[in-house]
Amino acid sequence: MRDGVHYFCPNEFGCREQIAQRLLHAVSKTALDWDGCGPAQVEKLMSLGATKFSDLLVFSPDQLKVLGGDATVAKFLAQREEVKRAPLWRKLVALGIEGVGVTSAKELCLEYSSLLDMVDAGREALTLALGPVATESFISYLQTHADELTWCDQYGYSFSQPKLPATAEPAGRLAGLSFCL
Repeated sequence: MRDGVHYFCPNEFGCREQIAQRLLHAVSKTALDWDGCGPAQVEKLMSLGATKFSDLLVFSPDQLKVLGGDATVAKFLAQREEVKRAPLWRKLVALGIEGVGVTSAKELCLEYSSLLDMVDAGREALTLALGPVATESFISYLQTHADELTWCDQYGYSFSQPKLPATAEPAGRLAGLSFCL
């Protein structure tokens, strides 16, 4: 598939390289920071049949023995529980939605406390936060991957965070001032 001067593989769900890169992105330092889950582990998980992130949440300890010894399996399971408690912005970045990087994910999470809140906010509110192109990409992703998001939620990987308390007036001598340099 061609988009301008760029060529893309249209086989999102069947291309082994796309699957590997999507899983690697999800567990990367930028996204979930899943310690001990790198390229070698992703390859082994793919040999078990992992094709999407939710697959990483369901493998049993017996299946995970392909990763190595008991200590490796225990570390993987501990990290799996840890990433379930990751901040919402990290979970959004892990989805790999085009146009939604660390900065925009953090900004969305300051405004909304769950993925459902973001959806309920509507296209106009999202466009103000993300811009028109990223908003279309965000909405398209949610529509295409709704089942995947539901599976993640069922396995305890929730796309929500506690509501942030309203902040009081910022303190400090320079609070509330704007500067143009």
